[in-house]
Amino acid sequence: MVKAVIFDYGGVMGTSTTWQEAVKGAPGLARFDSFLDAIKATGAHWQTAKVGGNTAPFWQALSELIEKPPDEVKELLISTAHPDSVMLELVDRLRKKYKVALLSNHINDWLEPIIATGDLRSKFDVIVTSYEQKIAKPDARIFKTVLNELDVKPEHAVFIDDQSHNVAAARDLGMTGLDFESVGKLKEDLNKLGI
Repeated sequence: MVKAVIFDYGGVMGTSTTWQEAVKGAPGLARFDSFLDAIKATGAHWQTAKVGGNTAPFWQALSELIEKPPDEVKELLISTAHPDSVMLELVDRLRKKYKVALLSNHINDWLEPIIATGDLRSKFDVIVTSYEQKIAKPDARIFKTVLNELDVKPEHAVFIDDQSHNVAAARDLGMTGLDFESVGKLKEDLNKLGI
């Protein structure tokens, strides 16, 4: 029996148009296919920043890749990475019957402004981030943390992510893992689970 639904942020809760908006604001991003590809191009800087390390080297590396000053890059990415209103409506609907959580691999000074402006702390029962926990998905410990905070067993939780290796890690722990492709497909998948 499902008692909780856990959502990733980037690629799931974020709007589908954010990449197009960001590329318009920074043509240097056009050589990348997604936020994730641009982030990966910063190498170890992202890996360090997302587990609570210094974020300045990440912003500097990204600014060099897209040829914009770090402050402008940060402002651009925060302003274009807002939560998808349709996904928020889904979270609101699910919260009437289930506990809902956000579990994100992200960096503090990018995600926290989004959480604040989107009022996400009032929309989710629990928010667990890699920068606060100092560990990131697919590490089993971060999944166990969110399950503990929700006070549910793995078999009573559904986890949704756009990264298949994270979904596989959740399944390895006994959770139901759903690969996110689109809002429509997610609704179909949840419906098949009786949610």
